Amino acid sequence: MKHKKKPSITAGELLKQLNADPSFRARSAAVEQRQKENRAEYTRAAAPLLSELNERGFRVVTLGELRAMGRYELAMPLLLEWLPKIAHSGVKNDLIRALSVNWAPPETASVLISEFHKIGPSRIPDFRWILADALAVVANDAVYEE
Repeated sequence: MKHKKKPSITAGELLKQLNADPSFRARSAAVEQRQKENRAEYTRAAAPLLSELNERGFRVVTLGELRAMGRYELAMPLLLEWLPKIAHSGVKNDLIRALSVNWAPPETASVLISEFHKIGPSRIPDFRWILADALAVVANDAVYEE
């Protein structure tokens, strides 16, 4: 039995069909609202750290901007201080990535190991991977046994 091939449509035509569907529009609006709320929550959670960074001369709106600056050694002690204080998963993720540089100060490995143990296997499993990746970059002989 030979199936009849459906006529192909362009992306624009498909988008027009989807936008004509009320349930698609409602789902899209709900997703957009969740994204807006998530961005606002991230901004609130990161605000104290970003404020301190700005006070110290790092004019950034996000931790991603800090990472894009290149070398930011003078910010590292502040980042290490804030890592245990941050509870928001997205901000903590970005902070760990900002600490994951081969020029990080030696104490970075110990702070990351402490976070690794604090999170434990049942809490936020992705962070254990993120922390392990960070440790692969910053670990030194002093923390080998840990």
